[in-house]
Formats: sequence, C-alpha cells, structure tokens
Amino acid sequence: MKIIRLACLFFGLVTLAACQTTSTTPVAADKFPSLISGVWDGHFINRQGTRYPVTFRLQGSNGKVSGKAHIPDSSYDEKPSLTGTYSGNEAVIETSSGFKHVLEMSVADNGDYWLKGRSSGPNTGRLELKRQ
Repeated sequence: MKIIRLACLFFGLVTLAACQTTSTTPVAADKFPSLISGVWDGHFINRQGTRYPVTFRLQGSNGKVSGKAHIPDSSYDEKPSLTGTYSGNEAVIETSSGFKHVLEMSVADNGDYWLKGRSSGPNTGRLELKRQ
C-alpha cells in the first residue's frame, strides 16, 4: 500500500512540475514604446507544431516599427525586412516575405518581456519572441 501511495505522490509531483507555466501580464500601453526597440529572440511555431528559430531587431517610434529579421531555417527569406505599427500593447508587423504578425507584448512573473501572437502568410502559426 505504501508503494502505491509513493508512486501516486511521485506521479502527481512530476505532473505538476510538467504543467507549470510562467504567467504573463499585458504590458501597459505607456511602456510599450520604450520596450519595443531592441532584439527579440524566439520561435515561429507552425500549425504542425514545428518550431523555427527567429530573431527580430526592432526600432519603434511614434506608433511605427521597422527592422530586420533573421530566420535561419526559412524557405522564404532568411533576412526579411520588417515594417509595421503599434498601438496600446499590440504590434502588427509585416515582413518583406509576405508574413503578417499580430503580437501582444506582455511581461512574465520573472520580468521577461514577450511578444506573442498569430502569424499568417505563406505559412500560418504563431510567433513567440523574448526581449534580450
């Protein structure tokens, strides 16, 4: 009986640890302009769940954002240019290779800033980028 209880306790702890996620809170609109400029690293995750590394180097000012991306595994364009707009805590960024990313900025409990959202274009999925 003790072995069964220990096994159940162990399984419960393993399950709890695997399910833990860091919660995030949307960034206040007045902080967004000072945070958008910089280097953002992360992944594009397609509909099948395949993850592709992505780096965005962004410059934002007066509601507009521009920059350059590096997507080493892209079959469309490894270094597309980026243009877009931001308002509130959301940015809409388009690439020269035909993708559109609608991203919300949030801050995690540990202080990391994230841009996350949906992507459409030649391949659809989602984009998750952490500010460096």
